[in-house]
Amino acid sequence: MPCARGPGVARGEGEVILTDGVHLVSDKSPQELRAFADSIGLKGCWYRRGHYDLWGNKLGLALRAGAEMTSRRECARMRRRMLGKIEWDVRPKGAK
Repeated sequence: MPCARGPGVARGEGEVILTDGVHLVSDKSPQELRAFADSIGLKGCWYRRGHYDLWGNKLGLALRAGAEMTSRRECARMRRRMLGKIEWDVRPKGAK
């Protein structure tokens, strides 16, 4: 399974961030996904049920920050796995 560790994180530790070019997902927790998304400037309103939508130049930013390309099928699998662990909406209060 292709995966990426956050920058400066040793293998086997930290979040796994994947993108299919349109969506950004994590295998660990919505908090780690949100922290990664915040670090590349994604808006809270781009979060939808276990993933962030990538807009404009955000794909390039995500890849440079440590996300790795994968298939849509793998992204969907990761998203479903994470949704089994969390509530549907974890956007910060007041996110626009």
